[in-house]
Amino acid sequence: MRVSVRGPLFVHRDGTAVDPGRHRQRLLLIRLLLAGGHAVAPEALCEDLWQGRSPAPAMPSPHAHVSELRAVLERRRGSGRFGTLVTEPAGYALRVPPEGRDTVRFAEAFAQTRRELADSRAADALRSVERARGMWRGAVSADAADHPFVRPEAARLEDLRRSSAEPHAAALLLDGRWPRPSG
Repeated sequence: MRVSVRGPLFVHRDGTAVDPGRHRQRLLLIRLLLAGGHAVAPEALCEDLWQGRSPAPAMPSPHAHVSELRAVLERRRGSGRFGTLVTEPAGYALRVPPEGRDTVRFAEAFAQTRRELADSRAADALRSVERARGMWRGAVSADAADHPFVRPEAARLEDLRRSSAEPHAAALLLDGRWPRPSG
């Protein structure tokens, strides 16, 4: 599974784009992704998804949204167990490998750029930083931008994106591509 939260939420399962569902399901998926594989208690999910306004008794609970999201994200394993959206004693957790998360791939490409620059490998650094910058599709978690649980990760990634300009310029300089001679 591959999931992107830089820009509108985008999910691929087995190489095919899948629709994670309605607004609350999308929020739930983003919230669990931002937890980085750690369990989130149902009470915290209610607080985050409904922004302090508990769902009315007639509204679907987080449990119902989890069930609907599971139907989209994964296939059952033997004995009815799930492997991606799991239930733990502390709550719900999303198990997406690091290489399946765009935020991790972005941060790793940026870190790779810094290592390559430190090793004076300008061409490699330029490829890495351009790959990282090319991953950016828009505001982090655009589907949940008005929810407070998104702000810390959005700020961290936006800072990282902004700071990628410096190593990008350094790689261009070291590779002899900038500044271009006029004339």
